[in-house]
Amino acid sequence: MNRNEKSQALRAEALSILKGGVLELLEREIGGVEIAGSVDLDLMVWPDIDLYARLEPAEAGMLLGLVPELGAQLTRQGYALARVAVHDEHILPAPKFPATPGLYEGFTFSSQQSGLLWKLDFWGWSGAWYDQRRAHHHALHDSLHGVDRDLILRLKEADGYGSVFSSVDVYAFALAGAGTSLGDFERFLRQCAAHPKSPT
Repeated sequence: MNRNEKSQALRAEALSILKGGVLELLEREIGGVEIAGSVDLDLMVWPDIDLYARLEPAEAGMLLGLVPELGAQLTRQGYALARVAVHDEHILPAPKFPATPGLYEGFTFSSQQSGLLWKLDFWGWSGAWYDQRRAHHHALHDSLHGVDRDLILRLKEADGYGSVFSSVDVYAFALAGAGTSLGDFERFLRQCAAHPKSPT
């Protein structure tokens, strides 16, 4: 299986998970839920799903209530829930994003069929923060149209799942047209670190 075929297989399973009942459950319990991240961008390298929703700080308890229902739904679909993490970043801000607090719930579950260990990251922001994050993702989706898909997949694979750089770094490199190799990308990252953008 080549790189593109692997990406397509991951996306097909991700959409099967979501449309098999998970998305319907979340929308019923929470309201509007939007598929984001690499699933929506059609640039999957890892078994990882991102979802966005509009959630107010007072709705944090709702996330805990999702655990048994989602676990049961995943079981019906042939997956076993292994781990759940819940963060209320209104109380304890994330070090990387202290200015954009929100609610987060992460589900890790294994597939009985494919053997993959999947991660579903559910992000909830209130008011203007939700609109801003949603608009940013849509703008990224549009801007990546026509960009070298194989280059992006190759660089994301080289990272080892977020341990060295982020997908956002890869997208910025591809959009800048700054090269075609891992070495070019590493130089691009060094230049960005040496000349950070001024806050706006």
